[in-house]
This record gives sequence, structure tokens and C-alpha cells, in this order.
Amino acid sequence: MSSRLAYPLTSPTPSRTTSLRRPTSIEAARLALRKTERQTRPELIFVPQLIDARAAETPDAPALSTGAEVLTYGELNRRANQLAHYLISLGVGRNTEVGADNLVGICLERSLTGVVSALAVLKAGAAYLPLDPAYPIERLAFMFNDAQPQVLITNASMAKQLPAGAWKVIAIDQLAEIEQTLPAMSE
Repeated sequence: MSSRLAYPLTSPTPSRTTSLRRPTSIEAARLALRKTERQTRPELIFVPQLIDARAAETPDAPALSTGAEVLTYGELNRRANQLAHYLISLGVGRNTEVGADNLVGICLERSLTGVVSALAVLKAGAAYLPLDPAYPIERLAFMFNDAQPQVLITNASMAKQLPAGAWKVIAIDQLAEIEQTLPAMSE
């Protein structure tokens, strides 16, 4: 259809619009479907918004479980908000362009703390780079140097093994002392 339409519009001699053909029934149906899709497309809802809503509705409902430890939606949201507030205080997420100040490395074992950290990064308005602490140190060093995250979230023992760089390191297992001084983020 586009080649048939483009020629009369670009020809040097004036042409009548009546020489343009009407769309076929299949083309008309496709156009109508696209219009309907645009009108009925749901509003985008992001993970932090979903967690906020669920925490407000059912704060005592279990959100995460490792078998031995259970984290409710209210507690998950509170912890993520506090860490997000701390990340924002470090300058994370302030720039709306894609770049290092919107990237946080997370180098933690699979745990509730890892989920809280990932949610906090999203709440701060940044992206996270998941890094497996089981990777060889040389591989992790290459990934850090390549990605240049603004902040790295890990635990104290892993922080001692990782290469130093321009990124700030948050030892998440020692963050309890910092959390006591921070207000909970409302959203």
C-alpha cells in the first residue's frame, strides 16, 4: 500500500486524490485493530507500584519466603524504601538518561536481601546489574570495569574480595546501622 500511495504524493505532476485507492477490507480491518489496540492498551504499572499497592492492601501477607525466613509485603516495602532512600542520597537515579548513575551492581547470593536490594534500586529510579558472587573474581572485575556502576551492593565478606573502583560499595549486612538513621521513603 505504501508504494502505491507514495508515488502519487511525490510525483512532479499534480494528481487528483480520487486516483488514490481505498484500502482493501483486510487493510481496513488491520487499521481498525491498531486503533482499538491503542485505545484499549492498559496503563503501564511497574513492579515498585505493584509492591506498594500490595503492601498497602495486605501488609501482613507473606511476600517472600526462604523456608526458614518469611518477609511480609509491609516489611519488604519498608526495607526496600529505606534502601532506596539511601541509594538516592548517594546520587543514584538522579539522571534520567541511561548511564552509570542509573546502574547499581548487586553481588549477593540468592536471598531475601537480594530481592529487597533489586526492588530498592528500581524504587530509586535506576537499573540493577545482577552479579553472581560464585563467578571468578577476574570475571566480576571485568564486569564491574565494563559496566561502571555507580554503586555496588554486596555483603562485607564479598566486598573485601572484589576489586576497588569508582563505585561506592554498600555492605548490605552492615546497613542496619545506617538504616536506623534514615526515614522510610513514603513512595
